[in-house]
Amino acid sequence: MPKAFTKEEKEKIDIKLVNAAIESLKLKGIKATTVSELTQSVLISKGEFYQFYPSKEALFFRALETIQKDLKASLFHMLSRSENPKKELIPILMAMKENIEQHPFILKFKPEDLKQLQKKLDPKLLEQHFSDDDDAAKLLISLIDDTRLDPILLSGVLRLLFLSLLHKNDIGENLYDDVFEFILKSIFKEIHHD
Repeated sequence: MPKAFTKEEKEKIDIKLVNAAIESLKLKGIKATTVSELTQSVLISKGEFYQFYPSKEALFFRALETIQKDLKASLFHMLSRSENPKKELIPILMAMKENIEQHPFILKFKPEDLKQLQKKLDPKLLEQHFSDDDDAAKLLISLIDDTRLDPILLSGVLRLLFLSLLHKNDIGENLYDDVFEFILKSIFKEIHHD
């Protein structure tokens, strides 16, 4: 029978599970990682794992969201400290892309991994994730002081751009950074076209 954990124990174990998932993403990926491997690294049973997450995909999604949350916090921190956030937006987004690329497993992440995640996740988790992205786009719009932008459209455009990292090899590693920057500049040029 799975153990009942205190609130504090649950919080500590959850952090350890998320960190274990991030490490597994770096080393093996989602498909090759088992729930047993994840539980062994945090010293809980497989049955106890399901007190935290309904599936390993839900845990991996949480791990990816944790990374994304840190990246968004970094973006907003840089923009809030900027004297001209609108002017510095593209260089800051380029820096954010480079920061994402510092997570080596992101470059190993394949579109089929994303499909596996989405297939096994509760649709409400994805809806909440997209809603969080929309809220982040609203904050971004307020920081660059441009109320003409549609936050839902901006959210989708940024999601598309950053998901393109999964296709870096398809685009060409030597060409990808230039393509990313060109598309980013084109998008914001179109957005700001009067």
